[in-house]
Amino acid sequence: MGRPNDIFELLELQKELDKKAKTKRGNGFTPRKRDAFDLAMALDDEFNEFMKELPNQLNFKTWKDKEYDSHKQLIEYADCLFFILGAINDFHRQKEWLQYRCDLSLKELKPSIKPLDKHLLSGFKYAIQVANLEKDYDVIAIFDFYLEIGAAAGYTVKNLLDAYWEKWNINMGRDKKDWTLGGE
Repeated sequence: MGRPNDIFELLELQKELDKKAKTKRGNGFTPRKRDAFDLAMALDDEFNEFMKELPNQLNFKTWKDKEYDSHKQLIEYADCLFFILGAINDFHRQKEWLQYRCDLSLKELKPSIKPLDKHLLSGFKYAIQVANLEKDYDVIAIFDFYLEIGAAAGYTVKNLLDAYWEKWNINMGRDKKDWTLGGE
Protein backbone atom coordinates (compact mmCIF):
# COMPACT_ATOMS: atom_id res chain seq x y z
CA MET A 1 0.00 0.00 0.00
CA GLY A 2 1.21 3.50 -0.79
CA ARG A 3 0.19 6.90 0.44
CA PRO A 4 -3.27 6.68 2.04
CA ASN A 5 -6.28 8.28 0.39
CA ASP A 6 -9.01 7.87 2.99
CA ILE A 7 -9.76 6.84 6.56
CA PHE A 8 -9.94 3.16 5.63
CA GLU A 9 -6.40 3.13 4.24
CA LEU A 10 -5.18 5.16 7.22
CA LEU A 11 -6.70 2.57 9.56
CA GLU A 12 -4.96 -0.27 7.72
CA LEU A 13 -1.60 1.49 7.88
CA GLN A 14 -2.14 2.22 11.56
CA LYS A 15 -3.05 -1.40 12.21
CA GLU A 16 0.24 -2.49 10.60
CA LEU A 17 2.27 0.01 12.63
CA ASP A 18 0.53 -0.85 15.90
CA LYS A 19 1.11 -4.55 15.31
CA LYS A 20 4.80 -3.85 14.88
CA ALA A 21 4.88 -1.64 17.98
CA LYS A 22 3.36 -4.41 20.12
CA THR A 23 6.04 -6.98 19.32
CA LYS A 24 8.72 -8.11 21.72
CA ARG A 25 11.90 -6.04 21.42
CA GLY A 26 15.43 -7.20 20.91
CA ASN A 27 16.28 -6.34 24.52
CA GLY A 28 13.49 -8.62 25.78
CA PHE A 29 10.98 -5.87 26.57
CA THR A 30 7.39 -6.71 25.67
CA PRO A 31 4.98 -3.74 25.58
CA ARG A 32 1.90 -4.19 27.73
CA LYS A 33 -1.58 -4.01 26.22
CA ARG A 34 -2.64 -0.40 25.89
CA ASP A 35 -6.01 0.96 26.93
CA ALA A 36 -8.10 4.07 26.23
CA PHE A 37 -6.29 6.05 28.93
CA ASP A 38 -2.91 5.25 27.35
CA LEU A 39 -4.13 6.41 23.94
CA ALA A 40 -5.63 9.62 25.35
CA MET A 41 -2.40 10.47 27.16
CA ALA A 42 -0.33 9.68 24.05
CA LEU A 43 -2.64 11.95 22.03
CA ASP A 44 -2.22 14.67 24.66
CA ASP A 45 1.56 14.26 24.55
CA GLU A 46 1.64 14.55 20.75
CA PHE A 47 -0.67 17.55 20.86
CA ASN A 48 1.80 19.22 23.23
CA GLU A 49 4.52 18.53 20.65
CA PHE A 50 2.34 20.18 18.00
CA MET A 51 1.83 23.22 20.23
CA LYS A 52 5.60 23.53 20.73
CA GLU A 53 5.92 23.97 16.96
CA LEU A 54 3.35 26.76 16.68
CA PRO A 55 4.37 30.30 15.73
CA ASN A 56 5.55 32.54 18.55
CA GLN A 57 2.16 34.22 19.15
CA LEU A 58 0.57 30.81 19.94
CA ASN A 59 3.56 28.94 21.34
CA PHE A 60 3.32 28.58 25.11
CA LYS A 61 7.12 28.55 25.46
CA THR A 62 7.34 32.32 25.67
CA TRP A 63 10.90 32.16 27.00
CA LYS A 64 12.27 30.23 24.04
CA ASP A 65 13.62 31.87 20.90
CA LYS A 66 12.81 29.31 18.24
CA GLU A 67 12.62 29.59 14.49
CA TYR A 68 9.17 28.63 13.20
CA ASP A 69 9.06 25.60 10.90
CA SER A 70 5.64 25.00 9.35
CA HIS A 71 6.61 21.50 8.17
CA LYS A 72 7.59 20.39 11.68
CA GLN A 73 4.28 21.77 12.91
CA LEU A 74 2.39 19.73 10.29
CA ILE A 75 4.32 16.55 11.14
CA GLU A 76 3.48 16.98 14.84
CA TYR A 77 -0.15 17.53 13.92
CA ALA A 78 -0.09 14.29 11.91
CA ASP A 79 1.49 12.50 14.89
CA CYS A 80 -1.71 13.13 16.83
CA LEU A 81 -3.65 11.22 14.21
CA PHE A 82 -1.73 8.01 14.96
CA PHE A 83 -3.41 7.75 18.36
CA ILE A 84 -6.89 8.68 17.19
CA LEU A 85 -6.63 5.97 14.52
CA GLY A 86 -5.27 3.58 17.15
CA ALA A 87 -8.37 4.19 19.27
CA ILE A 88 -10.65 3.54 16.30
CA ASN A 89 -8.79 0.33 15.51
CA ASP A 90 -8.69 -0.84 19.12
CA PHE A 91 -12.24 -0.03 20.17
CA HIS A 92 -14.31 0.63 17.03
CA ARG A 93 -12.90 -1.73 14.40
CA GLN A 94 -16.24 -3.41 13.68
CA LYS A 95 -18.19 -0.13 13.50
CA GLU A 96 -18.22 0.71 9.81
CA TRP A 97 -20.70 3.53 10.36
CA LEU A 98 -18.22 5.28 12.67
CA GLN A 99 -15.41 4.85 10.15
CA TYR A 100 -17.59 6.23 7.34
CA ARG A 101 -18.54 9.15 9.54
CA CYS A 102 -14.87 9.92 10.21
CA ASP A 103 -14.06 9.54 6.50
CA LEU A 104 -16.74 12.09 5.61
CA SER A 105 -15.27 14.53 8.13
CA LEU A 106 -11.74 13.94 6.86
CA LYS A 107 -12.76 14.65 3.26
CA GLU A 108 -14.12 18.03 4.40
CA LEU A 109 -10.77 19.20 5.81
CA LYS A 110 -9.79 22.47 4.21
CA PRO A 111 -8.34 25.73 5.50
CA SER A 112 -10.81 27.64 7.63
CA ILE A 113 -11.44 31.36 7.88
CA LYS A 114 -11.45 30.81 11.64
CA PRO A 115 -7.85 31.32 12.80
CA LEU A 116 -6.03 28.98 15.13
CA ASP A 117 -6.14 30.56 18.58
CA LYS A 118 -5.41 29.73 22.21
CA HIS A 119 -9.08 29.15 22.99
CA LEU A 120 -9.31 26.42 20.34
CA LEU A 121 -6.03 24.85 21.49
CA SER A 122 -7.01 24.80 25.17
CA GLY A 123 -10.44 23.43 24.27
CA PHE A 124 -8.87 20.47 22.50
CA LYS A 125 -6.53 19.83 25.43
CA TYR A 126 -9.56 19.72 27.72
CA ALA A 127 -11.50 17.48 25.32
CA ILE A 128 -8.64 14.96 25.29
CA GLN A 129 -8.65 14.85 29.10
CA VAL A 130 -12.36 14.18 29.46
CA ALA A 131 -12.85 11.88 26.45
CA ASN A 132 -13.31 8.15 26.77
CA LEU A 133 -11.93 6.88 23.47
CA GLU A 134 -13.85 3.64 23.90
CA LYS A 135 -17.12 5.55 23.44
CA ASP A 136 -18.39 6.17 19.90
CA TYR A 137 -19.45 9.76 20.47
CA ASP A 138 -16.21 10.70 22.21
CA VAL A 139 -13.93 9.37 19.47
CA ILE A 140 -16.03 11.14 16.81
CA ALA A 141 -15.99 14.38 18.82
CA ILE A 142 -12.22 14.17 19.30
CA PHE A 143 -11.69 13.45 15.59
CA ASP A 144 -13.91 16.35 14.52
CA PHE A 145 -12.22 18.69 17.01
CA TYR A 146 -8.82 17.52 15.74
CA LEU A 147 -9.86 18.36 12.17
CA GLU A 148 -11.13 21.76 13.32
CA ILE A 149 -7.63 22.47 14.67
CA GLY A 150 -6.17 21.40 11.33
CA ALA A 151 -8.57 23.60 9.37
CA ALA A 152 -7.71 26.58 11.59
CA ALA A 153 -3.99 25.83 11.02
CA GLY A 154 -4.65 25.99 7.26
CA TYR A 155 -4.29 22.30 6.46
CA THR A 156 -5.94 20.34 3.68
CA VAL A 157 -6.67 16.63 3.38
CA LYS A 158 -3.62 16.31 1.12
CA ASN A 159 -1.39 18.01 3.70
CA LEU A 160 -2.54 15.65 6.43
CA LEU A 161 -2.33 12.46 4.36
CA ASP A 162 1.12 13.36 3.03
CA ALA A 163 2.40 14.16 6.54
CA TYR A 164 0.91 10.97 7.97
CA TRP A 165 2.55 8.92 5.20
CA GLU A 166 5.92 10.62 5.76
CA LYS A 167 5.83 9.98 9.51
CA TRP A 168 4.40 6.46 9.13
CA ASN A 169 7.42 5.50 7.04
CA ILE A 170 9.76 6.88 9.70
CA ASN A 171 7.84 5.08 12.45
CA MET A 172 7.96 1.77 10.60
CA GLY A 173 11.75 1.87 10.94
CA ARG A 174 11.77 2.77 14.61
CA ASP A 175 11.77 -0.85 15.76
CA LYS A 176 15.36 -1.14 14.54
CA LYS A 177 16.42 1.28 17.28
CA ASP A 178 13.86 0.27 19.90
CA TRP A 179 11.45 3.09 19.01
CA THR A 180 13.92 5.86 19.83
CA LEU A 181 14.55 7.50 16.44
CA GLY A 182 14.53 11.11 17.46
CA GLY A 183 11.80 10.66 20.03
CA GLU A 184 10.60 8.77 23.01
